[in-house]
Amino acid sequence: MFQRKSWSYKDLPVRYAEIADYNRYEQSGELMGMIRVRKFQLTDAHVFVAPEGLKEEFKDVCRMIIEGLNGLGFSNIVSYRFSKRDPKNTEKYFQNDELWNTAESLMQEALDELELPYVTAEDEAAFYGPKLDVQAKNVNGKEDTLFTAQIDFLLPEKFNIEYTSTDGTKKRPVMIHRSTIGALERTFAFLIEHYAGEFPTWLSPVQVSVLPISDKHLSYAQEIYSTLKKHNIRTELDDSNETLGKKVRAWKISKTPYSIVLGDNEMKEKTLAVEHRSGIKESVSLSVFIEKISKEISNRTY
Repeated sequence: MFQRKSWSYKDLPVRYAEIADYNRYEQSGELMGMIRVRKFQLTDAHVFVAPEGLKEEFKDVCRMIIEGLNGLGFSNIVSYRFSKRDPKNTEKYFQNDELWNTAESLMQEALDELELPYVTAEDEAAFYGPKLDVQAKNVNGKEDTLFTAQIDFLLPEKFNIEYTSTDGTKKRPVMIHRSTIGALERTFAFLIEHYAGEFPTWLSPVQVSVLPISDKHLSYAQEIYSTLKKHNIRTELDDSNETLGKKVRAWKISKTPYSIVLGDNEMKEKTLAVEHRSGIKESVSLSVFIEKISKEISNRTY
């Protein structure tokens, strides 16, 4: 893709991003739920950057990863690993000490300048360059890599990738391989474990369950349901013939953040009997509830 046209230093960095479809032949016993699967979708990207802009571009990649971690609520469960090569392992890594030393030095400078807390791991790099690995432990205590960012001097060399520099000569860019929120399956698996199914309101597939007590309250319930949907609040209406007790039990099992129970008093007063899954209950107007939950969703609070 990069070689489809000629590039100038003015065009760099060039960034390609995709949701990549991967297949990996995991051996027997290696598969585990959604954390390790044979087919997965990876938030993948490749960045072509001039060597003099490499450190700042890599720092921006790290900032993007941190933003993703904060957005998902993962920032307090992850650790950072600076994965380097083992120079003695000549079979695993391509042999060019100058490129390796440059890549590892630049990555370390970037991490230090960002004041990112990291541990150094030897012999954990990719065959073509050092990595920043974002690590997390699952409920079984096993550590997995969630996201990664890698500096690669090798592939531009192998594919003869060039750009025109300021003096008119041809030069090699450097590649950064990066993923922002990793493999979607693995990320969702960690989300489910981390929140034990109790997703924050902004993330929950259903945010509100509307529970009319009986058929005579159904018309009011449909009105509430429609209004919430118009405000882009993910809502479901339980219009089954079950008792209120069974409806409430089904809501609690689903771990949906909010339920709204509607009976005679609510219809008369034009209010909502709202309960959060934590057990907090309140009686509020529809407009007040919409304002409250909309703010909770936009602020991504738990």
